[in-house]
Amino acid sequence: MTAPRRRVFVVGLDAATFDLVLPWVEAGAMPTVGRLLAGGVRAPLRSTLPALTPPSWTSAATGRNPGKHNVFNFYKATAGGLGRAPVTPGDLRSPRAWDIAASQGLRSCVLHMPLTYPPQPIPGVMISGIMTPKGAEDFVAPPALKAELEAVIPGYRLEVDATPLKRGELETFSRDAFDLQRVQTAEVLHLLEREDWDLFWVMFHTLDKLQHFYWRYMDTSHPAYPGPGPFQHTIRDFHAAFDASLAAFLAKLPDDASVVLLSDHGSAPLHTYFCVMNWLADEGFLTLHPEAAARRGLAAAGVDARAIVRGLRRAGLGWMPRLVPKGLKRAVP
Repeated sequence: MTAPRRRVFVVGLDAATFDLVLPWVEAGAMPTVGRLLAGGVRAPLRSTLPALTPPSWTSAATGRNPGKHNVFNFYKATAGGLGRAPVTPGDLRSPRAWDIAASQGLRSCVLHMPLTYPPQPIPGVMISGIMTPKGAEDFVAPPALKAELEAVIPGYRLEVDATPLKRGELETFSRDAFDLQRVQTAEVLHLLEREDWDLFWVMFHTLDKLQHFYWRYMDTSHPAYPGPGPFQHTIRDFHAAFDASLAAFLAKLPDDASVVLLSDHGSAPLHTYFCVMNWLADEGFLTLHPEAAARRGLAAAGVDARAIVRGLRRAGLGWMPRLVPKGLKRAVP
């Protein structure tokens, strides 16, 4: 006798907090989440130490803490602590839920989770997300699926463009963030219709970015609150857009699917911060190594290694960085 199929649909909302979600559920801005809360179980999140996106989502996917799965941050130290390199799937020491599912012959769709670049050829679909190198095009497995998604989803892309934030163009960034939610909603709906799956795990990261940069516009107690303006409801409206996406997902799910809605860490206002290393240097308690001083100056001037490499590739000179000594490369932010 064949055991009944037990499918699990996991939706992650990066940096979601009940401090915002519950009042907006009560106000009617998030009816779908309200329905899940009323018909299921809930608990406040205990995040990881440190409460950062890569270790937290890895703990959610592995059921283990950072000391066991070996992911603590976005970067790891290299060159005896003088350098850093991105954490990659090669640093993982624990299998994730989709790895275990694959070992049991089950199919998964895994979308936008950290440490999924390059995407693995698992039974099913993997689309990488946060921590994918900027400009990478090989973020879909199987590779042929990318062209299919581009054909059916106008403006299909992986990530929101953070460049406008550097220029203070909040309206441009907000439009792109909401449009990416449209793209990623269409992506999930297409895969729900196209794919056979046992585990479907999708994570939405854009809210984290919005809350970093728009919190002060909604928080009347924030020291930098500018008063009522065009961005005072941006974060609330994005929660409402996510709720509408969630409603569309639930309508497509088979009756046997269990639904898990979770976050990785919370979010809160930042009123003040203290740059310890800057203060120590300014007060004469430490002196920057010449290499670090060079990095600081280049960063202040807007020089970025990735932008340089992209420019060289466009000029047909993509081979040049291989000739640059490692010490000099480390000096470029």
